[in-house]
Amino acid sequence: MKDVGQIRSSFPALKRRALNGKPAIYFDGPGASQMPNKVHRAYTDHVLYDKANVGGYFETSVNTQESVEYARAAIALFFNCDETEVVFGTNATTSIFQFSRAISRDWTSEDEVVVTKLDHFANVSPWVEVASDKHCKVTSIEFDTNTGEYNLDDFEKAITNKTKIVAVNYACNALGTINPIKEITKIAHAKGAMVFVDAVHYAPHGLIDVRDLDCDFLVTSVYKYFGPHVSAVFAKKKHLQNFSPYKVEPAIDKIPNCWETGTPDFSAISAIPETIKYIISLSEKSSPTRKNLELAYKNITEYENELSRYFLNKMWELKHVKVHGITNTDDVHKRTPTFALTIDGKTSHSVAKYLAKHGIFAWSGHFYALDVVRSYGLEKEGLLRVGLLHYNTKREIKEFISVLKLLS
Repeated sequence: MKDVGQIRSSFPALKRRALNGKPAIYFDGPGASQMPNKVHRAYTDHVLYDKANVGGYFETSVNTQESVEYARAAIALFFNCDETEVVFGTNATTSIFQFSRAISRDWTSEDEVVVTKLDHFANVSPWVEVASDKHCKVTSIEFDTNTGEYNLDDFEKAITNKTKIVAVNYACNALGTINPIKEITKIAHAKGAMVFVDAVHYAPHGLIDVRDLDCDFLVTSVYKYFGPHVSAVFAKKKHLQNFSPYKVEPAIDKIPNCWETGTPDFSAISAIPETIKYIISLSEKSSPTRKNLELAYKNITEYENELSRYFLNKMWELKHVKVHGITNTDDVHKRTPTFALTIDGKTSHSVAKYLAKHGIFAWSGHFYALDVVRSYGLEKEGLLRVGLLHYNTKREIKEFISVLKLLS
């Protein structure tokens, strides 16, 4: 991968000085990643020069339509799927709600839904809501609070031949746990159930291959992997054809367009190709090929695993801080570099405010992973979340540790 200093120079935000005069430290990646220059330029160029709706015969409309097609092709490369299996939305939560309503049209009280306690509630509440509407049974998979991991046997027991959907995240946005989606999908499909994967947190950290996973649906938020604020969903073509979206009547047309409700943010969509090109550039290659994307993620993963090992080793210096989830440095490949912490005698919010005064941006609370904090009995205190990305450094981790030591 490129030198991290060279990478950071592509991100204007990383030049920010905090209120204390020191360089700001962005440990808020799980909430939103920063945007490289070229991605921002693609977004603003469309706003300034090609802003139009699609469907017209004039130049800006034609250009906008082409930008959507380029974006769909870029995400198809990113997911390893066909372009007709890519659906854009305003955000992941809205996309999941939309799909949940369409998928559940013919459910009855005899049907069942499986969700998990490691999930962001964007992939829980939509399914619980439609299950309530249809009087379906809902089962929620527990996780081991010591390791932050699932036991696959629990999926074997919970998924039955009545299960319609298994909703599960690829990686937990609170603890960083990477889940065995391929194995879960095999269990679900053996019982006739579909699998809806929330890959929002996983996408910046690991390569997505929907063909290999064989999942039915997978959702991402492009702004979590250095792009604009728009969601991108993979859905198997057969599902897009067999299910009917809730749409205004004149907008019922060919797939996947008919699944995109209303007029989307074309400016955001137009920046997606540059987003994928940026990720591919981390392979130190320029061709937009799947092979180079794989190499880019290999480089990302190796560097982030190095950061994770360094972070976990440094945490041993802080006796008043506990890391939840996977803490063995030999197992960093099982997690993203996202760490959930509790500090003796402190609430997560008070620590986050303290860090902010020192120019360190970190999240506190539940991050919509409500069942995670509930499982640890931390509804009031919450968790402090430190989320690293490939543009973060060991120097920043060292500064973070130094600041936390002052809090002891």
